[in-house]
Amino acid sequence: DISVHDITNPAAPIEINLFQYSENSQYNAIPHNGEVRAKYLYVAYYEAGLRVFDISNPYAPLEVGKAETYRDADGDGDYTRGISGSYDGAWNTYPFLPSGNILVSDMYGGLFIVRADPPYPTPDAPTATGQRDGSDNVILNWNAVDNARGYSVERSFVSDGVYELIAEHLITQSFLDSSARGQTAF
Repeated sequence: DISVHDITNPAAPIEINLFQYSENSQYNAIPHNGEVRAKYLYVAYYEAGLRVFDISNPYAPLEVGKAETYRDADGDGDYTRGISGSYDGAWNTYPFLPSGNILVSDMYGGLFIVRADPPYPTPDAPTATGQRDGSDNVILNWNAVDNARGYSVERSFVSDGVYELIAEHLITQSFLDSSARGQTAF
């Protein structure tokens, strides 16, 4: 398993998520080394090869790519090896080359050089509405947009003002802002 921790307080980290690669319910492959570049986690997953996760929302990581270096080393689509939960296959990965190429070291297949294409287009901004409830809280609602990995809410009390981030990594399409009470604009 791969775990995600909130380390806002390094003395008391809090686990916020635990996840595995997409085929884990069928095959119990073991993650080994992982590297984070921008919003992606690249993991050498032994027999499951290289697995790439979008971690832009740490509460809902999503597998967005893979390279089968162990089961399908020649890339023809035929799996010549299975997954048994052993320490065979992809050992390490290096996604930091200026070319954008990714290096994957596999104990059986050797060195693989792969390239990742963006898995999906950048999402459009949602359309939001806001209203006050009976306690003077601001209730925001917005439409879901394709390819969104989570939503953030920013706020300014003045038109064309500086915006302050007040919530992030939301996976719902609503937010209740109780700190805007008494403000004439939101």
